[in-house]
Amino acid sequence: MRKHFLILAFLSALTLSAQDFLTLGLKGGINFPNLKLESSSSLSNITTTGNLGWHAGVMLRINLPIIYIQPEVIYTHAESDYSFTTTGTDEYASSYIIQRLDVPIPVGLKLGPAAIFAGPVVSFPIASPSKIFDNSYKTGTWGYQIGALRPAPFHKKRPRRLPVPSDRTK
Repeated sequence: MRKHFLILAFLSALTLSAQDFLTLGLKGGINFPNLKLESSSSLSNITTTGNLGWHAGVMLRINLPIIYIQPEVIYTHAESDYSFTTTGTDEYASSYIIQRLDVPIPVGLKLGPAAIFAGPVVSFPIASPSKIFDNSYKTGTWGYQIGALRPAPFHKKRPRRLPVPSDRTK
């Protein structure tokens, strides 16, 4: 019986430490794409309008004593409308849809309840954005991100207070 109790205690301690060490979460949000096209000798009267986009994904935070590593996989969908006139009087209008998979791997420094982070991001396009653009969408691109965060107020761990019996007498 004592052997089973020790095994159960060990597994419980291991589970509690894994919960502090690893955090799995969902991410999501909105984005406002801003497509910029430059005029050339064959294109003029270029206008672009960004539409509301969105992104969603998962993250895994590996908590270490003063730093954390947080690999993420995020699907991004963004769309812009554009129109232009060619050298003649032909006018074209269409949409530019970007679908990509972003894989950021930020490393953060914990500063009490806040943190700062930075790290590389690789983006892999999923589909051709438009017929008028070149085939450079087929290769991934590298970038970086840098930022700061502070937990939202509703994430505070508040201590539970046990009810104290009243010493008032009636």
